[in-house]
Amino acid sequence: MAEAFGFGRNALRRSFQQLITRSLRLEKCHKHPPALPCMLRLLARVDIRRPYCYRKAISLGKDQPRIFIAEHSMTEELSGEILAPALRVINQLETERLIGGYAIGGSFSLIFYGEAFTTDDVDIFCHITQGKGSLLVSLSPIYERLNELGFLPDGEGIRIHGVKIQFLLPMTELGNEAMITASQTTIEGVPTRVFDFEHALAMKAATGRAKDWGHIGIAMESGEPDMNKLKDILTRYNLLRSWTKHGPPID
Repeated sequence: MAEAFGFGRNALRRSFQQLITRSLRLEKCHKHPPALPCMLRLLARVDIRRPYCYRKAISLGKDQPRIFIAEHSMTEELSGEILAPALRVINQLETERLIGGYAIGGSFSLIFYGEAFTTDDVDIFCHITQGKGSLLVSLSPIYERLNELGFLPDGEGIRIHGVKIQFLLPMTELGNEAMITASQTTIEGVPTRVFDFEHALAMKAATGRAKDWGHIGIAMESGEPDMNKLKDILTRYNLLRSWTKHGPPID
């Protein structure tokens, strides 16, 4: 399709990427740019692997000048809300007591505090409300309820109103601490909770994949974590040596 207008897909993709980059730089130069959030919602980055889809870049609002990348159908109507519809469904699961509490973690929690980068899903760390006499903790009731609501699985997660969500259990003491200390906030007007910056970084370090260290580097270049708090968390959970080897300096 792009070739029909005299542009190769790669060239078209680069053009959109440059436009988004320039817009982000502009956003950082203005504390409350009135028109930029609307402009960011309309920007699209062409995905050459799926040419009939696009990825929308959105602003979290003038007080939260970051972006999140979500994949949507080309036929879906552009709207001002991208993540909010999915968060409302997750809050509904909490109201229905299918989950006992949740917090956003993973890559998106880093984007919330630092520079934007592409992520394919939103990690939701949650506690599960167990039935009486049950010894097993299972995510099945969550997915069954979401299927009833019309949402279908997508790989290891499930797509809710165009946003791929992955539900995860906090399997470690660090994960539980990250949930307890999560910050209460709002995204697109919907109340939610997000890992604080220092625990989000520590959780990425605990996972320890190459892309996790890459995300840590991007976040540390643009964000400002409490270094004493971060070092304390890394020390308590035996992550300081790994951070010293793979992560940016924290002294």
